[in-house]
Amino acid sequence: MFLQESYRKEVTSLPRQATVSQAARLMSDTGVGCIVVVEEEDYPVGILTDRDLTLRVLAAGKSPEETAVEDIMTTPLVLAAHDESIEDIIEKMRADGIRRIPLTEDGHLAGIVSLDEVLLTFANGLHKLGKAARTQFSDARRTARLGHVRGRLERHLDEVRRSFEGIGQGEVQLLQELDKFYDRTEDLLSRLEED
Repeated sequence: MFLQESYRKEVTSLPRQATVSQAARLMSDTGVGCIVVVEEEDYPVGILTDRDLTLRVLAAGKSPEETAVEDIMTTPLVLAAHDESIEDIIEKMRADGIRRIPLTEDGHLAGIVSLDEVLLTFANGLHKLGKAARTQFSDARRTARLGHVRGRLERHLDEVRRSFEGIGQGEVQLLQELDKFYDRTEDLLSRLEED
């Protein structure tokens, strides 16, 4: 499974010299919980979360207008290529105990993936898998029911045939009609199984 299915290409970013106050306003305006801090050429160098603002600025008594994002951002930054597999990304998140990883392409910021988005992708996949399993189970039950009906019908037709055979040779025409009925029943059952 590739990462393209579960990452956002639109990433909110700021240069490292921006103030915490600017970062907080940008987070509020865009409705995001993190900002990727970039250097020239849009190369990601750090990440700043709303939690960082609370703990590293407000709780520490720093001034949001005078504190630069580079002073409180999380670094070193764990990065991934935009075309890495989800499995590799999850391993990086697990190994480093992080929830968000910026993605790069040709040395530039290309997107961001969060644990929530990965879980949503897996949840959607599990939903589709469950739906397919329910359909297969339903089809199997229907096929089993048809097989059961077919078996019962064949047993009854065989009993009727044996009964007629016991009557004697004078009933050959009746047996021929019974064979035609049996063939039509076989055809009908075959068409039902195909549906």
